[in-house]
Amino acid sequence: MGIVMAERSLAFALVVIIISLMIMSSLGSSYALSQNALSPDCYEPDNSIDQAKEALLGDVQNRTIYPTGDIDYVYFYVEQWSFVIIETAPVEGYDGGDTILILEDSHGSLIKSDDDSGTGRFSKIAVFLPKGKYYVQIRGRGTFAYQLYIYGVPKSPEVIYSVDDSKNDDYGPGSYVYPIDSENFPKGAFDITRFEVYYAQDFIGFRITFQTLGPNIYNMSYGFSLQNVYIIIDAKEGEGETSLGEGPRVTVSEEHAWDILIRVHGDGSDVTFYENPYAEVIPTVWSEENSINVALKVKDIPEDYLTGLPLWKYQVIVGGYDPNERDLWRDVDVYPGFWVFGGADPEAYSLGIAPKVLDMIAPPWAPQEVELSSYNTTTQEYATIYCVGPSSVPPRVHGLNVESSGDVVNLSWDSYYWAEKYVIDAYLPDGTKFLSKETNSNNVSLELAPGADYKISVCAYSRGYYSESSEVTVSIPLSDPPSLEISAGSTDATINVVFPKYPTIESYEYKVSKDSDFEDIVASGVSKSEEITINGLSPESTYYVSIRVISKFGYKSPWNISSFSTNALTLSKPKLSLQEKSYKYLSVKWNPVKYADKYEIFVVESSTGNRVFNAETTQTSVVITGLEPGEMYMIEVRAVNSTFGYASDYATLQEMTNYLESPEIAFVEYPERGKVYIAWTNVKGADAYEVQISTDKSFTNIVHDNFTNIAEINVSLPSGTYYVRVRAYVSTENVYSAWSNPVEINVPRASIVEIIRENIFYIGAGGGVVAVSFIGLKILKKRKTRALKERALRQMRK
Repeated sequence: MGIVMAERSLAFALVVIIISLMIMSSLGSSYALSQNALSPDCYEPDNSIDQAKEALLGDVQNRTIYPTGDIDYVYFYVEQWSFVIIETAPVEGYDGGDTILILEDSHGSLIKSDDDSGTGRFSKIAVFLPKGKYYVQIRGRGTFAYQLYIYGVPKSPEVIYSVDDSKNDDYGPGSYVYPIDSENFPKGAFDITRFEVYYAQDFIGFRITFQTLGPNIYNMSYGFSLQNVYIIIDAKEGEGETSLGEGPRVTVSEEHAWDILIRVHGDGSDVTFYENPYAEVIPTVWSEENSINVALKVKDIPEDYLTGLPLWKYQVIVGGYDPNERDLWRDVDVYPGFWVFGGADPEAYSLGIAPKVLDMIAPPWAPQEVELSSYNTTTQEYATIYCVGPSSVPPRVHGLNVESSGDVVNLSWDSYYWAEKYVIDAYLPDGTKFLSKETNSNNVSLELAPGADYKISVCAYSRGYYSESSEVTVSIPLSDPPSLEISAGSTDATINVVFPKYPTIESYEYKVSKDSDFEDIVASGVSKSEEITINGLSPESTYYVSIRVISKFGYKSPWNISSFSTNALTLSKPKLSLQEKSYKYLSVKWNPVKYADKYEIFVVESSTGNRVFNAETTQTSVVITGLEPGEMYMIEVRAVNSTFGYASDYATLQEMTNYLESPEIAFVEYPERGKVYIAWTNVKGADAYEVQISTDKSFTNIVHDNFTNIAEINVSLPSGTYYVRVRAYVSTENVYSAWSNPVEINVPRASIVEIIRENIFYIGAGGGVVAVSFIGLKILKKRKTRALKERALRQMRK
């Protein structure tokens, strides 16, 4: 408002400057008086308001304050809103004078005064004035001559609020009709078309425009006779009066209770302030063409009302003026007649609650027809009307009442007859909208999630307009503890928290203890999941668990305290399988066993019953070493929980180490004198063979002991009888097979054939036949030997 007032002051100052220049030029006319020539002026006697002399706007009057104590009174007329300057000034050539100006309205009420705003100690008043008669009082200190100047410029003040009203809606609640004597009551005489509010420095003005004011049948002083007008102003929120008396038969809503009530008819007016109901304030009233104008002096309005001027709310109602009625409002009957309006609801009329209002300024969310039909024939209450203003927002909901039971909140409020529906929103503390509902009634039930403080807003809706929200805070605690479903194992337990999955829930706090007093706690924490797993419990033990629900907004439910017992610890037998085996070791694996922290392994040699291996491991496999090739072993494994001393039954697996077969001597040949060729069967897995040749069968006198990586050997030996044996060998594991059965070999002496062969070159040519025969025998023998050898090798390698 400060910026607006500053702009108005600037405009006002410019007008003052322009008019002042005009005044100064007028005051420049020659008029001189000497000290000795001072005497009463020609306007005397003018020492009281009754003796006041008229001054025309634009005239300059030469006056004196003489004798001492002289008071001069003048009056002037303003025919329309005008900007007026009243000024006193010294007479040319006269250097003395000290005036005081006092401006009053036609009733003698002060409008404005000034002491020294003019030249020197002279006075000056600049003011917006509405149409009317005004008095000026000039006082002085001492005796002196002076000039009085009054100048006015027609000027409309600033419009600070205006609203148009529909034409041809001067039918009250929609059914009213004019009296049948249309000559006295022409159509449109009660039809408001526009309402304006003016700010004029020292005045606040109001203009109500009609289609026509009709004839001034009673020759009223304000220029109109038909209308009875109430201007209702809600100037201060939170206080005011709702009653308008019995005249119009309507009341103002509590939300728009009036602080200023201006009542105007053609021959009278009054103003009532809620804060000062006994203040005697008479507004300025006049008519212009089709409008009724009212002006209030700013100084008459309570200061705390003026601070809210930009936000004032207004209502204007009009009915017929009847000087013969006690309340001055013309009656509205069921049927029209001469001087009588018709169309009233018969029941409302009979009860004396039918409105006498023909037209009003209705807000867009509450049409006139709805407002003026809101009387209650049951309670015999008048219709309730609302104001308009800079804001078109409907009034907020009042009388909001809350009752809660558990998670259900029941809301109720005072209903509005104009509301088409009510919108209810519930918000969580983080601003999230939890739910929204609409209802046509003035109550609603809301089911809210526990664990939060809700802000619930209720607003009324009508014809595209929402009221401001009325809000209330409701706390919905977590009153109920959760339910628990507990599934216990031997060393663990799974706890399922059973609680509705409200959007307000954040987590679950838990404690597990060995005692019911929760002094020996074994587990605690906060879980966001409804499923909580507790590990590391002792088998066959009783535990106590306490769980509560925690909301996102700080609420906690009561604890649910329950107990459970763990089961005996049962370890299943491992399932054994052979992973790998060799001649001297076996590799065994098994599945992990629940609750086991280690495994015990025992190995027994089947043939002797001796335990040959035992071990412990935390792994699920073992390599059993130090075994004999081709031996059967019984492997036993059990799972162990060393923490609580539990073990499973033994799982068994019977398995044999790899067996290295003995080779079999398959072929012995004597290719030459002193040489032996020996061949034997291949042994799977062997990468070498050890061959021993001895002169005795017990192999105590070994003449040959050597290794070969093929299954045959050529040996040179002296002639004689020998014994040969062979065994397979795996070098990577240093494993020998059993010896083959010994085979006797006889290395022969040199034969006749050999002798001949050796001496064949010494036989002469005469012996050719013998030589050829010998060679042939030798070839045949070699072929036969080769065939036998190949057949033996084929059999050996099968």
